[in-house]
Amino acid sequence: MSGLRKPLCLLLVLGLFVAPALSGCASSSEPTLASAVAKSGVVDAVVEPLKQKDDEAEVQRLSEEAPHSAEEREEARDQHEQVALEASQAAAGESYKPTGGE
Repeated sequence: MSGLRKPLCLLLVLGLFVAPALSGCASSSEPTLASAVAKSGVVDAVVEPLKQKDDEAEVQRLSEEAPHSAEEREEARDQHEQVALEASQAAAGESYKPTGGE
């Protein structure tokens, strides 16, 4: 058991010194790789088209789901009112807590 303990302790102590140096937590003022990539705009260049595609897909989905006729709009409004009514009734039911004495 003690034969295994020495190498394990040596690796842990070595890791305590190496990990901060690799992660940029060391007390140097030089920029790290992560901060250099973040400031270079490379991430924004990759993420921006993805955001734009997602936004376009969302707009298309919403336009397809939107009610087009007056009847569809009225049904959607009725559904919305029904959900709001059920939510307010549920909230009123939760706030009313009868006592055991009645």
